[in-house]
This record gives sequence, C-alpha cells and structure tokens, in this order.
Amino acid sequence: MKFKKEWLQEAIAWGDIGKSYPADEFGPDSEVVSREKVGEGRWHNRFEAIFKSGGKNYLLKFDGGKTEMQERDALGDYAPDEIECPEVEVFEEVETITRIRHRPVTANG
Repeated sequence: MKFKKEWLQEAIAWGDIGKSYPADEFGPDSEVVSREKVGEGRWHNRFEAIFKSGGKNYLLKFDGGKTEMQERDALGDYAPDEIECPEVEVFEEVETITRIRHRPVTANG
C-alpha cells in the first residue's frame, strides 16, 4: 500500500512507539508497533519500523544520520511523494543469549 512520504517520516520513522496517530490530511489512522536498527553505514543507521493502519501491519525501511551533522531525509532526498510499504505479519520471537562470564580466582578456590 502507498503512503505519503511526509506522513511516513513524521509519524512512523520518528514517531513514538505505541502512540496512536489519528487520521488527518497527511495519512490514515496508525500506530507505530516497533522500530529496530538493522544496520549501519559510515554516516547513517538503517532502521525498520512496523506500523499498523486500517487493521493491517506494514513495514517501512529508512535511514537516519548518526549525528545531527549527518541528518538527512529518512526516506531519501529523491524519494517519490508516495512510498510503497509492504504488508507484513507480526509475530514475537524469543531469543536466548549465552554469555561467557569471568571472576577472579580466590586463594580458597
């Protein structure tokens, strides 16, 4: 489904997670479900945001500058006025992390 670039940048790319945004002249009713950093380049980070609109979930991929000096248009300076966001299925994934820890050896063992 296509969404307006300006609305995606303001509400989805940089909006608050869990906040509901009512429909207005820029976009439909929506809620940011999640936003995750998925990669990085020298000057920017890559993100994926999942948002709900009209009872369906959609994915937005975008970039963000690493510092205010690298700020840029999250969807690209030359992106069209409407951006295609694929519909996605949302599910939870449990991840187990095993860490090797250490502590000093005492004289008593």
